[in-house]
Amino acid sequence: MYGCTDIKDFREFTGNSFNGMVHPDDYKKIENDIIAQTFNSEKKHDYVRYRIITKQGDIRYIEDFGHLLHGKNGIKFFYVYIVDIDKDEYFNRGRNSFAEAQIFSVNRNSDRLTGLMNMPSFYEEVQKMIEDKQDNKLKFIHFDISHFKMFNENYGFQKGDDLLCRMAYTIRNVFKDSYVARFSNDHFSRR
Repeated sequence: MYGCTDIKDFREFTGNSFNGMVHPDDYKKIENDIIAQTFNSEKKHDYVRYRIITKQGDIRYIEDFGHLLHGKNGIKFFYVYIVDIDKDEYFNRGRNSFAEAQIFSVNRNSDRLTGLMNMPSFYEEVQKMIEDKQDNKLKFIHFDISHFKMFNENYGFQKGDDLLCRMAYTIRNVFKDSYVARFSNDHFSRR
């Protein structure tokens, strides 16, 4: 797919890194998508589309199906399967591939950017707790990122998305045994 003769050639061409496999203009967005789909959620798989540049300089379009694995000593790595797609399918965001539709149907209760619960799912879970009387002392924390709009205006939406993903990752790690949700742009909540 990359136009390399063997695995050694591929490793040299890509610098033996995921960063070297992805088109430079797509890398930051793909990195955020993968963080949102794997590190920030209970699910350990991801689905992304991006471009690659072959060794001969051609641009190709692919779908990437990944799964987060845990090795010894806490090392994390991905098993990734990539397939060619045509240019029309890559740019047609209104019509998902079957694989993408499957993943989105599983993740319909999650915020697409951060992988956290979305607001309706959060309220549904809290309502169940109240009805089941699982916890007589429900506690909530709601907070937002001050001046987030200004951050986006000064640094751009890509940096803003990156900040939101990193915030989501941190919040999930701090409140491991809680329901954590993203309500809107820069508003988060936890129970």
